[in-house]
Amino acid sequence: MSEIELSNCQILSVARHRRKLRRGTHYGNRFEIILRDLRFSPEASAGALLERLQQIKALGVPNYFGEQRFGIDAGNLVAADQHFAIRRENVSKTRGRRRQRGGIKGLYLSAARAYLFNRVLSERVADGTWRRARDGEMAPAGPLWGRGRLPVAASLADWEAGVLAPMSDWLHGLEHSGLNQERRALILEPSDLHWHLCGDVLRLEFELPRGAYATALLRELVVTHVPDGGAML
Repeated sequence: MSEIELSNCQILSVARHRRKLRRGTHYGNRFEIILRDLRFSPEASAGALLERLQQIKALGVPNYFGEQRFGIDAGNLVAADQHFAIRRENVSKTRGRRRQRGGIKGLYLSAARAYLFNRVLSERVADGTWRRARDGEMAPAGPLWGRGRLPVAASLADWEAGVLAPMSDWLHGLEHSGLNQERRALILEPSDLHWHLCGDVLRLEFELPRGAYATALLRELVVTHVPDGGAML
């Protein structure tokens, strides 16, 4: 450990802990991102970009799950849909099928929950309520679907169920996959957000809590283009 060198970081001590480090136990993530070859227009000027950054710093952005959660060409969602389809089949037909490893299945189920959350958030953005609590909420939040019900007003629960009604097979599958229903904040507020724009290059620095996606912030700033064969943002 004495050979590790990190900028802006000093290792004070190293000790063994009785518990291993698990996913999601970190506090958050810090990002330094450089966007190059920005193309401005009268409708999307450099001034408008800087104004948008000020707005994001003050108000936050919709807390979408990033597209990378869904895999290349949404492969994780396709796999989740196949998993739910298998559950719908007769038990005798599924007997003898190779079972998916728990970690892999969990990845697909998490992707399905994220997609459903994004659909609800999109509707809240469309009706202008993503930044304000409604129907008895303490703070704006959306469902991470699973079994059980959290104490939200019946009117809000009915509204969310209506938004997700076309995905009823997924809802049923998640409720029977051992996942408990949770809530996720609709607003993502980056902390310590700084930027520097020089010509067509924008440098961003910010921190996000665990579970948040930097691409959720970037999508509110720019339209990105991925070369053929590249990974999805």
